[in-house]
Amino acid sequence: MFTLSDPQRYKFPVTPLQILDIVSVDRPNDIDISVTDQKGTFFCCFIQQVVKWLEWFDKFIDIFQHVIEWLRVRKLQKAEQLLSDIHTIKDDSATAVIKMKTIIQYIVELLNPFKNLHRLCDLLNCMKSFENIDSGSLTGHDQWKSYIEELKRVHTNNTFTVNGHFKHEHRQSISARRVVHWSLACERLECNISIEYRINTPRTKSYNCFSRQNVPLDKKVLQGEFKTQRSGNLIITVDNETGRAPRTIWYRIKVMPFSTCHLFDGFFSMLRQQYFQQSNENIQVADLSDIIDRAFLFIDSLLNGDITLEEMEHLKTVFHDKNIDVKEEVKILFANRLIANNNRQTTVTTATNIKSQGQNEQDIEQ
Repeated sequence: MFTLSDPQRYKFPVTPLQILDIVSVDRPNDIDISVTDQKGTFFCCFIQQVVKWLEWFDKFIDIFQHVIEWLRVRKLQKAEQLLSDIHTIKDDSATAVIKMKTIIQYIVELLNPFKNLHRLCDLLNCMKSFENIDSGSLTGHDQWKSYIEELKRVHTNNTFTVNGHFKHEHRQSISARRVVHWSLACERLECNISIEYRINTPRTKSYNCFSRQNVPLDKKVLQGEFKTQRSGNLIITVDNETGRAPRTIWYRIKVMPFSTCHLFDGFFSMLRQQYFQQSNENIQVADLSDIIDRAFLFIDSLLNGDITLEEMEHLKTVFHDKNIDVKEEVKILFANRLIANNNRQTTVTTATNIKSQGQNEQDIEQ
């Protein structure tokens, strides 16, 4: 069968360096379809190569799905169809690998003209599929009692009991692109506890957030935080198989959508209106790429203090009727600009690290 196949079908998509840097997973090799006498060995190697392709494709989709959604809203031609193709990949686990490859290649070709793609991905908050921000920390003794009392008063349903000699999983559904803060405590006795986040489609993947035995949840509150690009389930597992007494758990899960850089969106919209009067007009790739480049040039000029009075007048459209924490967003823009200097650098987002790059609070205030 493979000897009659077109070898080009099994070549990995041609991927520019900019996108390889963003995905930050080693590019898989082409699939070797040269059949050997040992068919068992051939098929084993073949499956291993396909798995590596799928892992890379998953990471690629995690990052660029939101970019394509953002481009679709900005009326980029072909973005609507590619977004539909992405949903096909994510929702249908039976999608053929060669079809996935074709879709990925189309997306790569669409994104290739965008010179500031790395900076755009960073501002759109889609660089990491999953990030365990706080892998589990215990609060002081003084917070345990008030925590449970508040939940009993305000969130009466946020509880479950695990009887002796039993193990129980409690699941909480989480939507895509969310920051999740979780916390829990036990009315009495310490617990064997694990926290994981499980993505169900198209291929089940689990992230371990916390796992430990004999956690003193009867004296302290355990809390943690993570960010996820994909929807799934937060799973709290209490292992009471060796215990005799029941464990009554109280928990709280706070979910927030990913933050939006309103300043960048405002600058982009301002420049788009200058070149395209109709907001519902479809835009070619070259034109949209040019507007994004101009938006980043405008941002860099603003951060350098090189904006003219005429350009400052246009900024009224960005700030009008918007509740924006300007200082925090300018910090984000300062950090984002570092990517232009070195695409391989880890994005710096704290004020302390920004200062280490030559910026300070006075620059931000100005």
